[in-house]
Amino acid sequence: MTSSAFKKIMWGVLLSGCHLIIENTYQILPAFLGYIIVWIGVKELCRNGYEAYYSKVERSALIVFILSVGTWIAGLFIGYTLILALAVMVCFYLIELMLYADLLSANVKLLKDSNKIKEANLMRKNRAIFLKAFLVLIIVCCVQMAGQALKWKYIFVLDYAILTFMLFMKIWLSMFIQNMSGYEINLHKNE
Repeated sequence: MTSSAFKKIMWGVLLSGCHLIIENTYQILPAFLGYIIVWIGVKELCRNGYEAYYSKVERSALIVFILSVGTWIAGLFIGYTLILALAVMVCFYLIELMLYADLLSANVKLLKDSNKIKEANLMRKNRAIFLKAFLVLIIVCCVQMAGQALKWKYIFVLDYAILTFMLFMKIWLSMFIQNMSGYEINLHKNE
């Protein structure tokens, strides 16, 4: 049943947002663990007949997983607070944003093609709000990077704001995906 695939994606998104950095070098629950679960879930959707909707998302999820492994390895060597590491994270967040845009667009298209017009319109509206909020997060990361380069005294406060906002965004996205799990079950019964 493909609702299990949506649940994998949901848990992968949540897990990818729960990486805690210790001593600016080590991560508890590295983000790549969540991204591999997202990729497995999307791959399962494609195997279950939704390839027309999710094949692009599968490629994006694989790219994000590979890059998250790379950023994790880079973090082990250079830490997570250097300006170079912050620049890498901003680039990663942009690629992650493209994954989420692809995923949410595929969900909208699936709902629309399944005559779930009300749900598709709600998902489209939420997609626009989510993507704009994620762009704000990226801008705040750029401000943090500039503040660190200029040695602003209290720039460390943004670290906590960014982590909190990112976790909030991942929880919000996981709710959209959880809703898709419920819609998918109804769609499957109607086929």
